[in-house]
Amino acid sequence: MSSASAERQNRRLARRREKQAVEPLYENSALRDNLNDGQALAVLKWGAEQIASMVRLTAVLPEAEADPIIDSRATAVQRALHWLNTAVAENVPAEDLDLDKLWDALGHIVALPAELPPTVETWWAKTNELSPAPRFAQLHALIQQPERWSELDASFEFATSASPEPEPDAATTPKTRVKTDEPAYSGSKTGRRRPQQF
Repeated sequence: MSSASAERQNRRLARRREKQAVEPLYENSALRDNLNDGQALAVLKWGAEQIASMVRLTAVLPEAEADPIIDSRATAVQRALHWLNTAVAENVPAEDLDLDKLWDALGHIVALPAELPPTVETWWAKTNELSPAPRFAQLHALIQQPERWSELDASFEFATSASPEPEPDAATTPKTRVKTDEPAYSGSKTGRRRPQQF
């Protein structure tokens, strides 16, 4: 096989791996059912990018070695998005949201300290008092800038100007229903094991 043919085959394999790993994000409503359309699309895009980056990093590995690594990343992404989706719901008691779970999930995506810093807990206590739309904006900005965990304190706020527009009045706006009949990663299902669902 020529080098050009091998390169084309590797690209096809990477696209297939990425599609198989990312599809569940768009199929799992538990990752977005408390979000409006703009918010849902923003976090799904973030999640897809985290998975795609791992697919690229493992492109040179045999499928038997790459699949568990990609599945681990995909599961961590789903855990993080599930936590975020829960965190922006109306009237969720603070005790129902274990910040350690988000920290652990993100720790499988980016390099973070092993232990949850007290400054992060203090920041979350303040952020959790916000209404759902600004709470989402802070959390969404945070997962996009994980290197800034170390800057968090009780008064820290992320610049969220690039975040999705605030959610309109819940009384007049239905919860999001991102289309799943035409997902970004469509195609026939395979026998490959799917990442953990929620």
